[in-house]
Amino acid sequence: MPSRWFAQSEVAPGTIIQLRKARWVIREVASEHCFQLNPDDLRDKHDPSLACTRLVCETHGPDGPVQGHMRYYKQIPIEGTEAEPPTTRAEQTESFCPIELKHLRALTQKGSTITPRLLDSKEDKQDNTGFVPGGFVTWVVWEVVPGLQLGNDVGSAPFWGLSPDERDAVRQAFKESICKLEIWGHLPYPEHAKNLVWGSTTGSLYYVGFLLTCKGDLRAVWSPAKWAACNKNDIWGLRIIVLYRPYVRYIRCLLFSSSWRNYDAGPTSFEQCKHHDRRTCSILPRYSKNLLAAQSAHAAAYIAIQDFTAGVTLGMMALSDPGPGTILDTKRGVAKSIALQRTLAASSVVSSQTFTFTSRYEQPKSEKHLAIRQFSANISNDQ
Repeated sequence: MPSRWFAQSEVAPGTIIQLRKARWVIREVASEHCFQLNPDDLRDKHDPSLACTRLVCETHGPDGPVQGHMRYYKQIPIEGTEAEPPTTRAEQTESFCPIELKHLRALTQKGSTITPRLLDSKEDKQDNTGFVPGGFVTWVVWEVVPGLQLGNDVGSAPFWGLSPDERDAVRQAFKESICKLEIWGHLPYPEHAKNLVWGSTTGSLYYVGFLLTCKGDLRAVWSPAKWAACNKNDIWGLRIIVLYRPYVRYIRCLLFSSSWRNYDAGPTSFEQCKHHDRRTCSILPRYSKNLLAAQSAHAAAYIAIQDFTAGVTLGMMALSDPGPGTILDTKRGVAKSIALQRTLAASSVVSSQTFTFTSRYEQPKSEKHLAIRQFSANISNDQ
């Protein structure tokens, strides 16, 4: 799929990019992520609106070709301002250093042998033809570590494909290195098998994938229980649901807050439901980094179900109050719901199914009402 934010002249195979230390030749486009903010997100403190792409690249060193992974970051306009004049978009300019660059630079300076070395980088600004004139552009290049990546977006099958003795060797290497990485304060998120690369010939275990990170424990000690089957992505998914969908009881604070018992829980009102439906459909990009990490976890299905419910409920509310304002509000909410489903669909059957359904809402007013009524009738017939 063609990129929305990166021109072919920037990332196509064969493109040469001059960074601080070397000229790098792009060999392959591996992945792309977009963290675009909308105006509602500006009320909270966030990293700037940005897109990034990972590229496989190569340069020529004194001992021959050197392969690397390159992440190219670019500031992009806040949602809804893409068509504004360049002078307006330039007002969004922010300085920003990706956490990935900070961590890889710090780990390389510490002489880490369990993480990729930072090979090259460059921080610059967009010219007047950029999406955000004066906005940041940053390139980060790190080494390709040798070995087998022990997982992927859907699980840890490569790890379980190893022999029992080699799996024990991986566990021992993990035990000996994870606390060191924690004490240094830099952990890749979401801490899955795909963040581990096993070098069987040397017995080396590498930690990779610092696009998302979590804070380490400076006083960490080894604890098998901490690294058991607890899936932090599921926890994040449940937190998002609790925060955005208080349908059962409205108590004006999070359920896991120590002070929640001080409030009298009352039934959730119609207006509160509508408000939280809109928030549910708008959790992108506010929680986009957490959702990205949650793609390979059960949380993706939980969030998809909740988001689907919110989209349908907004449609029902539009039928009960068919004024032009409510219809427009519904259309915006459902469009955001579809965007969320698209983000999760790669790894969730629920998401791919509900994406197909919610996409039907992107229709003319009369057809959309017909689709909602038909869905309502189907629900009634199933009872």
